Amino acid sequence: MQSLEYLAGLMDGEGTFTLKGCQSTLADGTRIRRAVPGLKMSNTDKRLVDVMNERWPSTIVFLQNPGRNGSNQKNHKNIWLWEANTTTATVICEQLMPFLVSKKEQALIVMTMGKIGGVRNKNRKGRARAKPDWLLLLEDFAVNRIRELNKRGVDCPSLIHGET
Repeated sequence: MQSLEYLAGLMDGEGTFTLKGCQSTLADGTRIRRAVPGLKMSNTDKRLVDVMNERWPSTIVFLQNPGRNGSNQKNHKNIWLWEANTTTATVICEQLMPFLVSKKEQALIVMTMGKIGGVRNKNRKGRARAKPDWLLLLEDFAVNRIRELNKRGVDCPSLIHGET
């Protein structure tokens, strides 16, 4: 099994930290939005995806000749995609945080939203419940910040104290 330092390097170079927008229905029928934490790592070399899955067993998807926007392109290599969501993503972020370099802020956001929003947003029967306004504002900020940080070729100053 590979070290956490090595896995953090893989996530820094090949990984994506995400907050997926989902909707839940309250007992009274009201629809509310949720930001679900997630991690992805894709590569044309399945061995790298297997390294992640060995430490944190999750979902692996095979994408044949993937093009942009779902088009099937003969000139693209096949890709293996490893994904982890919600609780697993939160745990992985906690474990990798000390070793991440370029994606530390994304990991902090995913970990925070997993701890605050994802886990505590259900009543005792497992049904979604209404969120307080402060949590909705935090989710909006987190989703927008993750989008900004994940854009290609865009240099975003870090919001983490002491980071550049």
